[in-house]
Amino acid sequence: MNEFYARDSSRKIQAIFKARMQDGKRVSPSVPYGYRRDPEDKQHLIVDEDAAAVVRRIFQMVIEGHGVQGIADALTADKVLIPSAYL
Repeated sequence: MNEFYARDSSRKIQAIFKARMQDGKRVSPSVPYGYRRDPEDKQHLIVDEDAAAVVRRIFQMVIEGHGVQGIADALTADKVLIPSAYL
């Protein structure tokens, strides 16, 4: 009986996620680094300019050929907060 309930619940949740994706709505409750929630509409994300500047810097450093450790060292030297601390 419990197995049937778990399977049925899983199918319902998958159906809800699929419907939300097809409607173009967000499925994940977390907000990607570089964005923040719109206070008027939770489904809409707004660019967080402070964090977005860090993201742009990281992409530029990758394009320039810097490795992961080099990027991490540069961000640490500039005292850039990690995403979890930034929240």
